[in-house]
Amino acid sequence: MTYNKIEVLSEKEHIRNAPAMYIGSTKTPTHLVEEVLDNALDEVLAKHASTVAIRINGSEITIVDDGRGIPINDDIPLTICTKLFSGGKFKGKKKDYKITTGRHGVGLVAVNFLSTKFQIEIYRDNKRYYAEFKNGELVKKELRDFNGKKPFSTGITFSPDPEIFETLNVDIDRINERLLYASLFTNGMFILLVDNEKKFIQLNKEEFLKTHMFNERDTAITEVFSLNSKVKGESFSVDFAFAEGNISPRIIGGVNLLPIHNGEHILAFRNAYKLEILKFAKRNKIKFLDENDIFIGLRAFVNVLLEEVEFGGQNKGVLSNRTDYFNRFKINEYIKTIIEENEETFKKILKYQKDYRSHLEHNKKIKSNIKKGSTKFTKLRDCLNLNGELFIVEGDSAAGGLIECRDPKKHAVFPLKGKPPLFTSKTILKNNEISELIEALGSGIGNQFNINNLKYEKIIISTDADADGGHIFCLITMFFYKYLPDIIKENKLYYVVTPLYAISDVNKKIFIPLWTNEELEKARKENKSIIRIKGLGEMSPWQLKQVLIDEHSRRLIPIEYSDDPNIEKLFIDSQTKRDLIND
Repeated sequence: MTYNKIEVLSEKEHIRNAPAMYIGSTKTPTHLVEEVLDNALDEVLAKHASTVAIRINGSEITIVDDGRGIPINDDIPLTICTKLFSGGKFKGKKKDYKITTGRHGVGLVAVNFLSTKFQIEIYRDNKRYYAEFKNGELVKKELRDFNGKKPFSTGITFSPDPEIFETLNVDIDRINERLLYASLFTNGMFILLVDNEKKFIQLNKEEFLKTHMFNERDTAITEVFSLNSKVKGESFSVDFAFAEGNISPRIIGGVNLLPIHNGEHILAFRNAYKLEILKFAKRNKIKFLDENDIFIGLRAFVNVLLEEVEFGGQNKGVLSNRTDYFNRFKINEYIKTIIEENEETFKKILKYQKDYRSHLEHNKKIKSNIKKGSTKFTKLRDCLNLNGELFIVEGDSAAGGLIECRDPKKHAVFPLKGKPPLFTSKTILKNNEISELIEALGSGIGNQFNINNLKYEKIIISTDADADGGHIFCLITMFFYKYLPDIIKENKLYYVVTPLYAISDVNKKIFIPLWTNEELEKARKENKSIIRIKGLGEMSPWQLKQVLIDEHSRRLIPIEYSDDPNIEKLFIDSQTKRDLIND
């Protein structure tokens, strides 16, 4: 490198040249919203503000709060919007902010320099301060007396630069989650206004735990155990319970009003719980094949309020305080007390976890026997549970989306390529896909059939909503009717209805299936954005989940058995069908 190759960039140039270094990602401007929101939430945390409002109108975003207002003397607003590492929250100087969402002194500067327009408006000390920037350059500044009723204290409006971001669409779910966490631990009022649709956000602890800590498949939930340790203005709190249904542990977290699900606060709880519960298990002579089975079914929410908070990067996705930082909260002692005060409950929890592992190992042996020689499968994407659901779908593209959105413990996927042969064909059992399907079912066929060996609780036929899809559905159904009738008789075979039209907005993740002509006509009259679904392969994984997987939204129809002899005649040949219909 030669001397004339050395460059010295200004703060604005460096931020625009390496934006991901300051905001983590340039995929969306969501982090810009969060940077401004953090300042407003710090005022709420410090009990100086009671209301925060966010308005998102196209690509223009406004955030206001009714706190004290940024100090306006000595052009402080200009400094914090144009000079890196400026602010009032740094270690040793943040007397007004003992607990904050961040203290890097980067936020507003990055928002300003990564926006085409940036405005800051402040009402404080009977004055109104206003500054406007375009492409990071100051174009207007004014300070005047103001003695009326102030509309807010600090308001910031900005428009993210389309040259920086892949899309200008803000992740509304993420912002909504931020406001939910804020409402949970403060008495503030939070308002989210998106395209003139206003939403007031306020959630109590019980509602939050029901909607965030637990999964929709959770059953037989224990009582919620709580601990709350406070030390000199800081706190470490945990709410946890155990559920049957979905065994994977689910631990979510919060740090200073931020939804942060990874980091040392989560590890501190896990390590403390594991140590104390294994001691309890040893005292009660309960042994585990795998020590980590003590987390089966665990649901927990770990929330901390810390003065000296350290994040793993500017985007604040991971809490990175040293593990020993949490020793002051004596988490082990609290957990030990909870276990001792609920001995019988925790004995039952441990027994369930131990039995589940034993049951799982037993099922694996059975499954291994059932699937002996099945390693040649080219189509089946199996599930872990023996009482899961097998989806027979039309085509590899639909199967790919379904595999992406499924629960691999519960949902198996078997794609068919094209139309299966007519069930009367002499070579049907020599068809590779049909023979593979029979082997996947595990029940055998003909004299070898045993319903007790069927590996799935439900077999669900899923085809496109067009005529070809209907034909394929009929052929598959007739295959079961002819060769595996007991599967129908035992109510194991289902058809899931798929829509031909839907109201859709991909950017807002809106997808409303239109099941009837009446619903379709109504949507047309209301000028809704309607799409025609040519096939399941065109649907996104999250749309497939709504239509095929979600038990609350899908339309699952059991296929009923009939011994009417004319049913088989419908699938013999065209002339027989015509004669039957004419009769």
